Amino acid sequence: MERRYNCLTSGQRAAVEQMALRGCSNGEIADTLDIDKSKVAKIGARVRRQSHVGLPSRTGRPLFSDRRCLQRLKRLVRGGRYSSLR
Repeated sequence: MERRYNCLTSGQRAAVEQMALRGCSNGEIADTLDIDKSKVAKIGARVRRQSHVGLPSRTGRPLFSDRRCLQRLKRLVRGGRYSSLR
C-alpha cells in the first residue's frame, strides 16, 4: 500500500505563518484554510518559536495611558481595606 502525502502549497504555508503571527489559534487557522490541524500546529509552533510570539507577561503594574482608567482603578480600590491609593 502506497502512502500519499498531501503537501501544502507555498501560499498555504505563508497564510498559516501570517495568521500564526497575528495570534490566531491553530483550530481557527485550520478551519479558515481547510487544512489538517496537525499540519497547522507544526508550522505554527515553528513560527511562534522563531518569532517569540505569545502572551505578554502579566507581572508588574499594568500600564494606563489615560486619566479615565486611573479614575476607575481608584474607585475600585478606594473601598478596599488594604488599598494603597487614596
